[in-house]
Amino acid sequence: MEYGLLLCAVALSKVFAYKCIEGRKLTEIAGGPDVPFRMETEKLTRLLGGNLKIARQLKEPSLLEWAEAELEWCGEYGIRALYIDDEEYPARLRECCDAPLVLYCKGGISLNPERTLAVVGTRKASYTGRSACISAVRDISSLIPPPVIVSGLAFGIDATAHQAALDSGIKTIAVIPSASTPSTPPRTATSPSESPAKGRSLPISRAAPIRRRPISYGGTASSRECPTPPLWPNPMRKEAA
Repeated sequence: MEYGLLLCAVALSKVFAYKCIEGRKLTEIAGGPDVPFRMETEKLTRLLGGNLKIARQLKEPSLLEWAEAELEWCGEYGIRALYIDDEEYPARLRECCDAPLVLYCKGGISLNPERTLAVVGTRKASYTGRSACISAVRDISSLIPPPVIVSGLAFGIDATAHQAALDSGIKTIAVIPSASTPSTPPRTATSPSESPAKGRSLPISRAAPIRRRPISYGGTASSRECPTPPLWPNPMRKEAA
C-alpha cells in the first residue's frame, strides 16, 4: 500500500480505536483513508453525521505526525502495518463488520493460511484444561498440512496452545492488544521475541477490546476451554479471560 494512504489509515485507526465500524464506514463513504484528511472541517462533520469532535481530531496536524512516528517505530522493529484492504490482511477477519482498520504484524507467516485452528481460553487454566489443550494440539499435528494455531498470548490456555504447537512443529499466530504491548500479561514477553525465528507471526490490533475478533475470525475452527462468551469476557467470573 502506498505510504501516504497507509499513513492516513494508521491515523484513522488511532481516532476511531475500537469504533471500527464507524471508521470503516467513513473510509467507504469518503472513497479512501486519505480523503477525510483533505476535506474541509464542515464537510467532514456532515460526513460524520454531525460529529464535530471527531472531525476536529482528524484535522489536528499532530495526528499525522503521530502516525508517521508510529510507522517509523514499526519499521525499526520489523513490524508491518496492514490496512484492511491489503492482500495480506486476514480475509476471514475482513468479513467482520467491525474488523480493525489496521493490523500490525511481525513475522513471515501468512495471515491467510489454508487451515487454521483458533484457541481461546481462561488465563487461570486448570491442569485438566491445559492437558486437554496440549493433547488436542499434538493430535492435529499429524494432519497434512497441519493447521496454524491462532490464539492470544496471555497465560493459561493461550500460552499452552502456542507452546504445544511450537513443540509439535506447528506454526502459530499470536494476537495481542497493541503494537507497543508485546504480551498480556507482560511476563509472557519472552515468547514474542523468539517467535519470528520459530515461524510465529504476531498480528497486532490497536482495538484492544475486540481482540477476540482477529482470533476467532482467524480460525476456520475454534476450541475453548473456559465457559465464557467467545467475544467478550464475563464480568461475573473472575477467571474469565
